[in-house]
Amino acid sequence: QRIEEQIKISWQLALEISKKYVSKYNQYHEVIISFDKKAGFYVGNSLGIALTLTFLEQILKYYNPTYIIKMSEGGAFTGGIDTEGNVLNTGEDIIKRKVAAIFYSELNSFVIPKLEESYAYFSLEQLKKVYPERKLKLITAEDINDILNRRDLVEIKKQKAIVRTVKFVKKNWVSTVATVLLAILFAYLFVMDFDDNPASLSVDTNTLYVKNKNGKVLWTLCSTQ
Repeated sequence: QRIEEQIKISWQLALEISKKYVSKYNQYHEVIISFDKKAGFYVGNSLGIALTLTFLEQILKYYNPTYIIKMSEGGAFTGGIDTEGNVLNTGEDIIKRKVAAIFYSELNSFVIPKLEESYAYFSLEQLKKVYPERKLKLITAEDINDILNRRDLVEIKKQKAIVRTVKFVKKNWVSTVATVLLAILFAYLFVMDFDDNPASLSVDTNTLYVKNKNGKVLWTLCSTQ
């Protein structure tokens, strides 16, 4: 139940943040959540930070706005998120065990709830007594903005116009092809419509019609007799 609630909160929060970059988005989305590892049990809400950032990254990737967000590699996050974007605690014992798990990994930074800073640093100091050369940076956060405002954690960059165009064409290639074909058709009709080269003559009673090869009347000549 906790993880299901966290998924809904993280999704809504990511949508709200995305409004800074996306002017209009669909009312409905299909959201699929998958994990790299098939084995294991996922409980609680401590994936809130990571889930919110991932949702935000994918939303912007989907809508292809001017700015996109990408999480930096080499870092890990823990802590739930509430509807206001505040980071929730995990618990003293849990945060100590998570620091140990990250310590023995290849990651170089770990984002933790601000209120659990003392527990996390205590655990880290104990571990460094055994492996003093291990460099692990603990980063505290009170809310989601503390993370979004750090470029070493989240990269926010402006896309080039050509890159956005290529992405749009790949995603909407059917409509793009149809638009190009219609543009060619209209251009052809435009050229044909403005063809002012006489090609044929026709007479109706006292009126002479000069037409182009498409049958458009270029001018008329009326007889007074």
